[in-house]
Amino acid sequence: MAAFTHHIFVCCNQRSPGHSRGCCDPDGGGSLRSALKAQVKQRGLKPAVRANSAGCLDQCEHGRHWPSIPRASSTAA
Repeated sequence: MAAFTHHIFVCCNQRSPGHSRGCCDPDGGGSLRSALKAQVKQRGLKPAVRANSAGCLDQCEHGRHWPSIPRASSTAA
């Protein structure tokens, strides 16, 4: 598999309805991550772009969050 150049972390943290900080994955199915992965594939960006689920990214007050991190380097053991 070729190395990816961008890694996107999609917050899929769940909280109870009405929680003061909100909830990034209210349906519990990871629908945002699934839609993003489908678009990455449809646009031919795979395998250069990778999208993964993440826990809370502590940006709850700003709505759903999915930072993209350019891959500068990696180390393999």
